[in-house]
Amino acid sequence: MDHMTPGMDGLETVAAIRALGGDRARLVIVALTANAVSGARERFLENGFDDCLSKPIE
Repeated sequence: MDHMTPGMDGLETVAAIRALGGDRARLVIVALTANAVSGARERFLENGFDDCLSKPIE
């Protein structure tokens, strides 16, 4: 999931999915970001993402 999306960003979207509970709360969600600054990966993991990939991906 791209973390910078219009309307509802990735962090908000992941929180909403996790709040659904049940099987949806266990859905594997990977952040896709161009924001590869120090600490970004940890921030995503702390906010419910399961992993993080930095763009560009080859």
